[in-house]
Amino acid sequence: AVLDVGGRLLGSLPDEIHLTGDKLATAALWHGRGVPHPPTELIESIENVPFDVPWVIKPRYGAGSQATFFVRDVAAITDCWDAAKFEWPGELIVQPFVPGEAVSVALLIGKAQTIPLLPARQHLSSDGRFRYQGGSLPLPAPLAERTIRLAMNAVECIPGLRGYVGVDLVLGDRDWAIEINPRLTTSYVGLRKLCRQNLAELMLRCARGDEIEAPEWLDGPLQFGRFV
Repeated sequence: AVLDVGGRLLGSLPDEIHLTGDKLATAALWHGRGVPHPPTELIESIENVPFDVPWVIKPRYGAGSQATFFVRDVAAITDCWDAAKFEWPGELIVQPFVPGEAVSVALLIGKAQTIPLLPARQHLSSDGRFRYQGGSLPLPAPLAERTIRLAMNAVECIPGLRGYVGVDLVLGDRDWAIEINPRLTTSYVGLRKLCRQNLAELMLRCARGDEIEAPEWLDGPLQFGRFV
């Protein structure tokens, strides 16, 4: 609607929003560009899954851990599948479970530059649903460097991303990009507390094409919840 009336869009372009909202399409793009991402398959029944357990079942289109289930072993397959189909009538995908530390990083993306903000640890539920319960930041420097390096690779191949963009990752024996959120994420509430500048102003300036300096940060640590 913004583009149709000739306005200035301060977020990602519609095609890129559609692409990153489609987990199967994002997986295919990343696979073709060499970005490490768990193998992803669209499935219509549990008999067609090409991976050994453990798996993760999730919607092809979805957010907020909707209909997302950790299938730990063969005994749990049917129950998890039935529960996922009950919660989500649309298409489901399956991925091998990749162990590691759940992290995220937000980036400010403009036409001329991409600036990573402080990476954060994600606090997820331990009930096999991966429900987001908040986070903490900053990450230790070695983990932060790995997070930023992979996130930059993940967004470089999607040129229409703009403004504030979040990237979810898993750091382990091998690091994996999981998905992109082309919007404000909950980490913003923690980042704005530690940013010495006005983070909202930096977002707007970056989105409209201004060249900005990387923000400066107060000392942490800081923990934030999902509902703040």
